[in-house]
Amino acid sequence: MPSAKPAYDTDGSWKRRKFSPQEWEDLKIRLREKLKPFYPDKKAIEDPTFGHPADEWTNYLLSEAWGAVSALLWRKRRLTNEQLRAEQADLLGTLKNAADKLSTVSHDLDILFGVDADVLGARDMIRKLIPFVEGSFARIAVLPKASRIKEAQHAAALEMAIRCLRVLKDAGGKVSATAQKDLDDISDAIKMLKIIGDALRLYLDETTWKKVVIEAKKAAINLK
Repeated sequence: MPSAKPAYDTDGSWKRRKFSPQEWEDLKIRLREKLKPFYPDKKAIEDPTFGHPADEWTNYLLSEAWGAVSALLWRKRRLTNEQLRAEQADLLGTLKNAADKLSTVSHDLDILFGVDADVLGARDMIRKLIPFVEGSFARIAVLPKASRIKEAQHAAALEMAIRCLRVLKDAGGKVSATAQKDLDDISDAIKMLKIIGDALRLYLDETTWKKVVIEAKKAAINLK
């Protein structure tokens, strides 16, 4: 029996890892005004037909950021093999128990569910799922070591910083790693990353982003 406890996704975060097309459009609109002040060309003016140049720039920033976060944070497994075994065993037992209960539910209770309740149909659906859950046990044994959540967050933040800071620098912006909150001295680069990170549910404080920017400048030659 596994010694670890099951680590169910109680808040549903994995189900919200993707944005729907409408959510993505809404997010771009919200961030345009927040990110426009960081557009390096302060003399840029809005075109009646194509809009402000910063709009497309912020869209590109967000796209680059999401490419990093989705690849390195949401796609990484963050549970240990023991946690997966514990969850698999717990879920398997629950499904088998539910199927048995549905097979033996009393007629008196069944008729109280109403005519639209398909008890045996639900049981059969559960029985179809059980082999897939059983089959996952063997696959757990050959999984590579899982990334800790902080490791996954750091990898995502670093890749996001490299991509976004390149966009900033290519547009003529300054890549600075200043973050002294007590002195109200935080560089535009860090403010920008903080805004984007929060929007993509990568919640890091300014001090952490400062460390990430320093690391990004060391890792990417064209950011120096």
